[in-house]
Amino acid sequence: MTRDQYVKAWSNACQSEVFIGTLTLTRFEADTIRAGIHIYLESQFAAVKAFGGKPTRTLDQFKAEACTCAARKLAARGGDLRKPPANDKVTAAVRSCTESIRMLAK
Repeated sequence: MTRDQYVKAWSNACQSEVFIGTLTLTRFEADTIRAGIHIYLESQFAAVKAFGGKPTRTLDQFKAEACTCAARKLAARGGDLRKPPANDKVTAAVRSCTESIRMLAK
């Protein structure tokens, strides 16, 4: 699997929370994605809207951005991309990518 294929497969699995296809996520990856990307961004998005803010993009666009960012960070680790990344790498990638888009509205 090439890095580009890995990024696309991981990002797609992350966005859809589906664990089938060319890449099967580990339970840890799935749980980290759910809590660190989906739930976190959903709550941030709702808070921005609740306080009258205007998000610059849709929630799905923010999720896609965070998933692709995390996938790129995980692909950069090198080695055999068919093997799951270490749990600490997943946590670090998800945290870094969600924090970079914390501000949903300008």
